[in-house]
Amino acid sequence: MTAPTERAPEGGGTRGGARPPEAAEKNLLGQQFVLHLVAMLVLVAVAVWGGTAAAVTAATLFIAYASTMTGRAAKSERPEAAQHLRAFLGAMFVALVVGALAWGIRSSVLAARPVDVTPRARLANANLDADGTARLTVKADPGDSGELRVTFAASDGVSGGSPCLALSSLRFQGADIVAKGPVGLKHTLTTTLDLVDGTGPEVSADIRLDDGDDCRVSLTLEKAEYRR
Repeated sequence: MTAPTERAPEGGGTRGGARPPEAAEKNLLGQQFVLHLVAMLVLVAVAVWGGTAAAVTAATLFIAYASTMTGRAAKSERPEAAQHLRAFLGAMFVALVVGALAWGIRSSVLAARPVDVTPRARLANANLDADGTARLTVKADPGDSGELRVTFAASDGVSGGSPCLALSSLRFQGADIVAKGPVGLKHTLTTTLDLVDGTGPEVSADIRLDDGDDCRVSLTLEKAEYRR
């Protein structure tokens, strides 16, 4: 008796659930795409958020990486080399788009961050009375900043005299700022001065004691920063 002949699966499939060559090839290309994308996103992140030296190193590695991959594909005669190159170029395109978006976000964050100019700020004639004027000078160009935010420590200037802080205030004026006042005095005073358009390359402001005919007040500049 003749044994029954085993029929091949219909539709050209393979026995045992093996993947057809096309599916295996797509899976391999997907893996290559992901590996290239991860590697390039790491370089992009370092270039965007790292310091200058890190950014230069990351950019150099990115260019070398791209040159190596395209060079290998150009020299290879194997058909899968072209497919590998397409996976690489797709990953590079995605990484560059992500990098451009990240750079824009970084630029916006840095632009909105206050610029500390305390080391370049000086306060002259800091002991104020009714006839005196203190002068604040910031030897730094405000650029696109529209505000100067300053913090002072204030104390009564005459030992044993009547307390003046609760009774006095300050007025700010000058060619580089919009006049402001009165600003009530206290031990720690923080105020924001609007800058006049086109101010630079430095900013100065005069500070006068208001409502303090019999008072003397000593000021110390604690902090100065430009803000947008």
